[in-house]
Amino acid sequence: MTIMNVNSLIQQPLNLSILNIGKYQVKGIAWSGQGIITEVQISFDKGETWLQTTLNQLPNQPYSWSSWFFDWKELIKKGNI
Repeated sequence: MTIMNVNSLIQQPLNLSILNIGKYQVKGIAWSGQGIITEVQISFDKGETWLQTTLNQLPNQPYSWSSWFFDWKELIKKGNI
């Protein structure tokens, strides 16, 4: 194998977690076999829109895992109660 696509994994909250309405931090990791991760985006609507995460990366570590997070707030929408 000579090329690896960028991969990312959500670590928190866990899959199928039941969350109350409020603010949460979505956390994950990303990695690539080709170089430095420069950005990670996340979608909550099956890819219709994408939001920028905050990337925590060690400088000059091109093949290392990069952690990221996104501060997410579930809003009460009219008719959802």
